[in-house]
Amino acid sequence: MMNYRLNIFDKLYTRTSNRVERWEHGISKFDSKPLTWSDRFQAFNSENPHIMSELRRLALDAKSKGVDRWSISALIEVVRYNHAISSQGDAYKINNNFRAYYARELMKDPRLEGFFQIRKAAADVDAN
Repeated sequence: MMNYRLNIFDKLYTRTSNRVERWEHGISKFDSKPLTWSDRFQAFNSENPHIMSELRRLALDAKSKGVDRWSISALIEVVRYNHAISSQGDAYKINNNFRAYYARELMKDPRLEGFFQIRKAAADVDAN
């Protein structure tokens, strides 16, 4: 039996075979299946709502200046940069696999509909 740890979202996850044990606030929870990227994104997003707010602000700012389409990757890099130069200590890490989820979430805002070019991704499958 192989154990390894995933340090995600400032929580400890220990995976043994197909069982995922989550330790949150000293309480162990068991799942019968591994965490999906959608699960990970939802957990990260709920713990870091300021990231979505900052991405929305940047996208709307670009749109107001006449930009019709933009890259979610570029916006995430701006958020990473702004956080790196404005803070000290623990930094949050935005997983690159969350880009598709952020783009789709942001485009639910009617003002940003079609703002990002998207391709078929796991985020589409997870959303269904």
